[in-house]
Amino acid sequence: MAVSGSEETSKTMEPAARAADIAKEGCVVEEAAAAPLPPPAEEEEERGPPKLVVVSPATPGGAGSRNKTGLLLGAFGGAFALAATLSDLATHGMVSHRGGSVMVAAFAATRASLGWANTLFSFVYLGGMTLLGAALGEGDPLKAGRYARLSLAFASVSGVVGTAVLVPCRRYVLDLFGQDEVAAEAEGVFLVLAAFFAIEVVQKALAGVMLGLMYIHVVVGIAYIQLAVTCALAFPLYLLADLGLHAFSVALVVGHCCGLALQVAFLMRGRRREQYGLGLGVRGITLAELSLLFQSLGSLAFRSFVIETPYMLTAMLAIRLSAVHGSVYEFLHLQSKVVDSVAAGLAVVMNFIGSRLWFAGYHGAFWVLFLAFNLFICTPLAIFFSSLALFQGRGSLAATFAKENEKADFDVLMTSSTFAIYVLLLVVRSYTAVLEQTLVGTHSFVPLTAILAVSFAVFLSVTLFGYFSEDFTILYLGGLLFVVCRVAGGAWAVTRLTRAHPPERYVKETLTDPEHALKLTIDDPNVAQVFGRRPTPEP
Repeated sequence: MAVSGSEETSKTMEPAARAADIAKEGCVVEEAAAAPLPPPAEEEEERGPPKLVVVSPATPGGAGSRNKTGLLLGAFGGAFALAATLSDLATHGMVSHRGGSVMVAAFAATRASLGWANTLFSFVYLGGMTLLGAALGEGDPLKAGRYARLSLAFASVSGVVGTAVLVPCRRYVLDLFGQDEVAAEAEGVFLVLAAFFAIEVVQKALAGVMLGLMYIHVVVGIAYIQLAVTCALAFPLYLLADLGLHAFSVALVVGHCCGLALQVAFLMRGRRREQYGLGLGVRGITLAELSLLFQSLGSLAFRSFVIETPYMLTAMLAIRLSAVHGSVYEFLHLQSKVVDSVAAGLAVVMNFIGSRLWFAGYHGAFWVLFLAFNLFICTPLAIFFSSLALFQGRGSLAATFAKENEKADFDVLMTSSTFAIYVLLLVVRSYTAVLEQTLVGTHSFVPLTAILAVSFAVFLSVTLFGYFSEDFTILYLGGLLFVVCRVAGGAWAVTRLTRAHPPERYVKETLTDPEHALKLTIDDPNVAQVFGRRPTPEP
């Protein structure tokens, strides 16, 4: 589906790709007709024959410094994902040492159920991001603004509906975990977070809009501020105010409100608001745009449901076996989530930048970016975290996180087979995000949906068998098979895309160079300050 949708654009770009060349002096020469975007306003008066575009070699403070800025942004983004997950893991460890497995299970039940609901609505975040990227790749900033307004409208409605359902149903949801002590401990925290659920959904949608517009530096900055505010409140409130788990719910709400205020203040400034037509209302939105939004959001909603349900279901079944089972699963999940969070935090580039390159017709640059992610990010992550797990050994879970009187119970559940599954999960989860974000960025929604459906069916059959046989290892195995099926299916779908648009040999500062090709899609001066401006034609 995504392949056929971009064939016409690809054909128009083929002559441009052949024309790109590197001059001996280190300058790049290409036809202005190669750019998929219309020329800037001051250049539109002359419409004569195609002009030559000259991009000077990197100079101090120029493209070279922008390269470093882009790399720093990627490093800060990955560091944030790692810091957020590690702080989450540290929080659970602190709760375990002070409150034991019941309090950890209550925390896990709240996060699993509300996290499932929040991730279910993340289809607005992903859909808005990729549609904005595609619109800007086609050179239509006002169309991108219309998708931004639609995304915000859907997020607002979804958040209000989510709050209206979650608040009155909180006890019914927590009773599904089958432990009265856990439900009683979690109910108050669940109520606070559910009441502010709409704010979290809208904030996530706004982050997707900002990433689609490539305000990556602003998103990263706001994320760090939000994390700092949350941690600065959570730990003192928990350790000093004797609020229990309520300390974390209050801190999370304040952090989300702070992040939302900063996002709105940035996006609604005059020049940006006018350039993209941002604001309230649906003026100018066409039925075709609405149809494409529904199409993408429908597939991504299914993706969100399928991806988050295994964690919630496995956590629920583990807690139903016992609070200790639930705690062991939660810590295993959080530790394997570290690699997934770092990979996913970086792989989202294949969505908002990849969609720009793909729909602008720069398929060679797109595949170079994809290959670079797999070789230089995913593979090192897999090697590092799996090696670290093997070095720490099977008994590290109980020694690090278990309360003193529960360490033996942790060790009983953490068998050699369970530990082997955990290590394999670290490896395969390193590649999941980049494959799926590649399919989202190319709008390959049909194969993505099919892959997730098959993967979920495999997960469900194995996990339920493990639960009914009361075998924690088989219960945990379902999660590994779920991820393995997604990776195998994603690799198959990506292979199909390469047949339609084969990879090309990388040559620096040509249309196969992701950085150079990306600049051809940038008109926003704020984004250009970070990633560089479009080349300008010579008179």
